[in-house]
Amino acid sequence: MTSDRTTERLVWDLPLRLFHWLLFCSLSASWITAKIGYDVRQYHMWLGFWMIGLLTFRIVWGLVGPRYSRFASFFPRPRLFIDHVRESFRGGAKQSVGHNPAGGLMVFALLILIAAQAISGLFVDDDIFYAGPYASKASESFAGIMSTIHHNAINFILVLVAGHIAAVVYFSVLRKQGLIRAMLTGMKSADVVSAQEEISGSRIWLAITIVIVVATAMFSLSWV
Repeated sequence: MTSDRTTERLVWDLPLRLFHWLLFCSLSASWITAKIGYDVRQYHMWLGFWMIGLLTFRIVWGLVGPRYSRFASFFPRPRLFIDHVRESFRGGAKQSVGHNPAGGLMVFALLILIAAQAISGLFVDDDIFYAGPYASKASESFAGIMSTIHHNAINFILVLVAGHIAAVVYFSVLRKQGLIRAMLTGMKSADVVSAQEEISGSRIWLAITIVIVVATAMFSLSWV
């Protein structure tokens, strides 16, 4: 993508942006197939494996990806979070180059909850219509715990997703920060991102290598 570097600079790499939108679509599809029920249970199961693969990629990318994709760049810090929320209510919070403290906390919470949702689904057994691929390998008590997690974590995920969308709309529309456009193009205003803060590229070949390794592992896991 070409852009005038005097007005916009690259912050969000392409693999991160693809992950973001793929996870949103996958989570939506998983919720829909869960509501439809028995007739699409196999698709729901495949979506579970797919989302575990996506999350595995994100974990690795959070360690080796470009600057603002790395977990270290937005690891939740209580003091920063409290200050950010206070300044936001006062209307004085500055736009962050990467994730702001509240957004960073939201990312960690969503990743943890979605991972719990997807992994627990592998062990669910309702004794009637549906049994996860590893339900037969789990003890009854463990399967019960996983079932409780799987049927309740989604409620917290939906609340967080709703909060995330509301915050994005607020900062994009009312505060004119263009967060939605940034997650589509990867670019933020040069008024926010200095030349030293811009990332140099998306590390596409590294991302492709990770995808191949993760896809191979997930394919093997799905056939165990």
